[in-house]
This record gives sequence, structure tokens and C-alpha cells, in this order.
Amino acid sequence: MPETVSLPAGFRPEGITSGPGLTFYVGSVADGRIATGSLRTGAVRNLLPGATGRSLRGLFWDRRTGLVWAVGSVGDVGHVWAVNGRSGAVVSDTVVPGAKFLNDLVVTRDRVWVTDSMVDRLTWIRLGPRGRPTGTPARSCACVVPGRPATGSPSTATAYGDCQTVHSCSTTVGWADCGE
Repeated sequence: MPETVSLPAGFRPEGITSGPGLTFYVGSVADGRIATGSLRTGAVRNLLPGATGRSLRGLFWDRRTGLVWAVGSVGDVGHVWAVNGRSGAVVSDTVVPGAKFLNDLVVTRDRVWVTDSMVDRLTWIRLGPRGRPTGTPARSCACVVPGRPATGSPSTATAYGDCQTVHSCSTTVGWADCGE
């Protein structure tokens, strides 16, 4: 195994995930491309080409689908992309309304959960059977602590409204279920 894996000049890596085996995927904050390669050999190739104004941050490889989920932005607009881990084809592109700095994500059985480092909330996207994208809009949930303003929500009056606006949570329990 190599001690280091060289990436293309000017790549500016941010976000890495792995699988299957010793395959890795890394995103670029410079131009939003995804590089993939082998941790065993150090070989690297572009999976998703760069695009003007696009920046990628968090990545997650889903073993059920072989999709590489990526969060980032195009200009000031937050996006969550599902990219075929073999071909680089964009399978899904979900815009996240009100996003400021989408930064990381995790894929669960039926949702993709996304953090926004500038807004105190989690955003989720529903997945269909076997983890496939459904094309449904992103929904957001914010943690509201009693007696404090609901950061990321329009007002504290909506603090206990539906999940599209904001959802309450307990500081001892964590994020509340942001189901429908």
C-alpha cells in the first residue's frame, strides 16, 4: 500500500468515503468533482467531472446501491447529489431550500441526513426501497431548546410546527423524530 495517494493538482480535497473494499471517493471544494481510486495501489481517476461554481464537502458511499452521496453547493444553492459509484452518472440532484453550508451526511435505511454548519438543523431526504432516491423534496428539522430562539427557523412561534419548518427536541434525548 502507498504511504500517500496523490490527487490532481488544485483538487482541494474535502470529504472522503470508502467502499467497496479498498476503493475510495473524495470530493473537491474547488470545482465539485469526485475522484475515485484504490487505497491499495494509489491509482486515481475522475468519477464526476468538475463544474463551475460547484463545491463538494461531505461524501457517503451506500453499499446497498453503490451510490456515492455528496453534499455541497452550486454558488449559494445547497444540493445533495446521488452519483453512480461506477459510472459517475448523477442519479439524483436535490436542492435544499434555505441551505447555507451543507457539510456532512449519513445514509440510513430510509433517509439521507444532512448537516448544515451555518443553520442549526438537520435536513433529510426520503429514500425508496433498497435505498434508491425517490425524487421527493428535502425536509428540515431544527433542534429547539425551550427558552432559546429557534435558530434556522422563521420565528419561535413555529418552533413546534411541522418538520418542514422546525421540530422540537430534548437536549437529553437528542434530535426528535422528524417523521411525516
